[in-house]
Amino acid sequence: MGFGLSVGGVTSFMEVQRARDERMEKESTRQAKQFQVLNHQVVQLQLDLEATRERARIPQPPPSRPATPEPPAVNPRGRAYELKMAKLEDSDNIEHYLTTYERLAGVYEWWKEEWAIHLIPLLTGKARSAFVAMDPDNTTDYDLLKEAVLKKYEINSETYRLQFRAMETSPTETPQELYIRLKDLFCKWTRFEQCTKEGLMEKMVLEQYLRVLYPELKIWVKEHSPATAAEAAKLVENFVAAHRGPRTYRYAGTQDVLSHWLKQR
Repeated sequence: MGFGLSVGGVTSFMEVQRARDERMEKESTRQAKQFQVLNHQVVQLQLDLEATRERARIPQPPPSRPATPEPPAVNPRGRAYELKMAKLEDSDNIEHYLTTYERLAGVYEWWKEEWAIHLIPLLTGKARSAFVAMDPDNTTDYDLLKEAVLKKYEINSETYRLQFRAMETSPTETPQELYIRLKDLFCKWTRFEQCTKEGLMEKMVLEQYLRVLYPELKIWVKEHSPATAAEAAKLVENFVAAHRGPRTYRYAGTQDVLSHWLKQR
């Protein structure tokens, strides 16, 4: 007995495949056109910034000696603003790339309001798709742009928490490098710069609260994205109230799992 597809089945499959390819091609074309429009707007913003800097310059007295070549444009803090940085590639680590960019922006002493404008032309692939999908009113806000790009790469506070708690280290990592890496992960996980003492406490309590729940319940609670342990507790109460049977929700290890399993027999 054969297992091959019928001629009609093959034809139907090919039509579905062709339709999907056409949709993907149209979407790719749409994104490319939208990126061109947005990129043009970014270039205009860059030109406007240059014009603003030129107008802001203080007039100088006529030189007493032959004029020298015009220096590169500078920002109000006095540093040349042209950035020599390669475009983002698929093989690049997006976090390392953005960190490098931010440090260079700091060296060049750019205003934070200019960071997104200089970054956008460097974006490619998934990062560019994230930019194209943003609300046009938010595309020049660096923090929102960075958040959208990282979200496209599925990087969030939970990613940093897991990396912070992980025990893996590189054989070539020095003690100082390990300290800096853990500190950086902690700050990214807790958003330390904007975090209050109460907010930091809530993150610590929430992590421990989730740790003592049954694995299945823990997943369910995390899917509802509680911001605090109090919200997590309310979710657990609702879950327990909605399900009949044993009210046990705590997870104490292998023995507890075995007891829970026996009760379900």
